[in-house]
Amino acid sequence: MQNKYFNGIFYKKNNFKPNRKSLVFIHGISGSSSAWNKYATYFKDRYNLLFIDLMGHGYSIKSDNLSKYTIGHLSEDLFNILKKENVKRINIIGHSFGNFVSLEFIREHKKMINSVVFISAGHRLTKNKRYRYFKFFISPLFIKLIPHKTEKGRQINYSKYINTGDFNVRRTIADVSNTGLKCYLIYLRDIFNLKHSMILENITFPTLFIHGARDKMFPVEDAIKMSKLVKNSKLIILNNADHILVLNNYHELSKEIEDFLSSF
Repeated sequence: MQNKYFNGIFYKKNNFKPNRKSLVFIHGISGSSSAWNKYATYFKDRYNLLFIDLMGHGYSIKSDNLSKYTIGHLSEDLFNILKKENVKRINIIGHSFGNFVSLEFIREHKKMINSVVFISAGHRLTKNKRYRYFKFFISPLFIKLIPHKTEKGRQINYSKYINTGDFNVRRTIADVSNTGLKCYLIYLRDIFNLKHSMILENITFPTLFIHGARDKMFPVEDAIKMSKLVKNSKLIILNNADHILVLNNYHELSKEIEDFLSSF
């Protein structure tokens, strides 16, 4: 894999070849592209691959301009990298928070999308029963009190956190301390404000939802509701899986993605 930067955003890619599908992987909140390392090995010989560290995450910059910490800016960062690499059509694979970036990219650049995979996706987050616990912590008053961490982070070695649960303390501390609490809360506030039902209803390309039946962050009902909004989408529920599918269910997930990509 080649490690690259563009406008302060870190990404890695393999050698792109014509006539191969291009896959773009988008990690979850406070994570980094290193969560997809096994998938890079699995898919590298059959697809063009691009993995991005979203702004404020991993090796990417932490901007002093807090107004840039929005889903819209993350989508445009991805678009600019794709433009630089001369990638015209993509298949997006997002996990958790990454799905909100996928949705915004679909809204702004729908013509570039061949297909999308939503892994552990959330829907109407203000209706989520945990929203009331976060409401104070994502308020402008509270966020303003937190210092902004500007030094560049690192990529987490996620091999140490395989088979950890949704609320594993060690993994959460490693993630949030790497990204910075202020950055984490600003992004969290942004996704609580998003409304994406109309985006889903207008999707016409192949779409796959994969969700864990034991997901405690976004209940499986979210995936069911979202899949019903997308015509002809496919929903796969993994009975023994939680929210951390990318780490904990690599073999099942990679096979389901491969089968999906081979179907069109």
